[in-house]
Amino acid sequence: MPQSSDTFLVDQIIPLNEVHLICGPSGAGKSTLASQLASESRQGGEIFGRACYPFPLCYVACASPLPRLRTIMRAAGIDPASIPHFSLVGKCRPDERTVEFVVSLARELVPDLRVLIIDAFAILCQGKINDHRDVAQFMISAQDTCDRESLTIIGCVGSAKPRDDGQNAAAPRDRIIGATTWSESSGTKIIIDPEKPRDPGNPYRVIHVLPHGLRPETFQFEFKDGALVPRDMFEEGPLDAWLISIAAGTELRTSEIVAAAESMKISRRTCNYWIAKQVEAGTLVRLRQGVFRVAQTGVNPTPLA
Repeated sequence: MPQSSDTFLVDQIIPLNEVHLICGPSGAGKSTLASQLASESRQGGEIFGRACYPFPLCYVACASPLPRLRTIMRAAGIDPASIPHFSLVGKCRPDERTVEFVVSLARELVPDLRVLIIDAFAILCQGKINDHRDVAQFMISAQDTCDRESLTIIGCVGSAKPRDDGQNAAAPRDRIIGATTWSESSGTKIIIDPEKPRDPGNPYRVIHVLPHGLRPETFQFEFKDGALVPRDMFEEGPLDAWLISIAAGTELRTSEIVAAAESMKISRRTCNYWIAKQVEAGTLVRLRQGVFRVAQTGVNPTPLA
């Protein structure tokens, strides 16, 4: 178990005493990801390769009844009894749904509460969720609660689906529900997208981690037996084999790489991610927009992950 931290819930990703968001379209896996984050935090485990620090925590489902929440947790391999949790369904009138009310209920379960994960967070906004002023007032109030109560809030909110071709009409942070104020007024954004939005049976997910003021990162995950796990692509590296066959010093255009990926039935989204990983690993050098030079071949390739 990692040592305690005075600064982070998840090292270098989720600072304490701020409002953060887990975002994604319906069915993408927000609740599963939030449950796994809660479980790893309780155990002092890891997520996205970073240490989670244990703090007194409570998980609140604003829109799902307890049986549904517990089904999601069990499917992810999490014992619901290991995470203090409750559902807001049936506990209050719509006009009573506020962050302060949720905090008061959570403290009944966890008196020394430090972390509050709120599923369907936008339900607590008393105004319009696509109105700049209403969302700004809600987020300022939520941050005030964090400051006053020494709390870290992680809220799950919806976002628009990405396009199937991997070329989004808006950046991930700008697809969060109705108003860009959700993104502008929060700390870290963790955005989970289905790799193939029109295929509900596709298990693959692309997760964008956007810490405020720090370098964004992108991860490939997949659903296995109800849990989100890092995607193992070692056995699925046709682009790696293709790159090894190309002589060092060769210039490649993005269109050539995409054409090769399409011939291997690799999605545009996964191809873009692979290119970024190759640049990061140094096997491709970006010369200018859309043009790369092959830096090395015949070496241990970066897996398409």
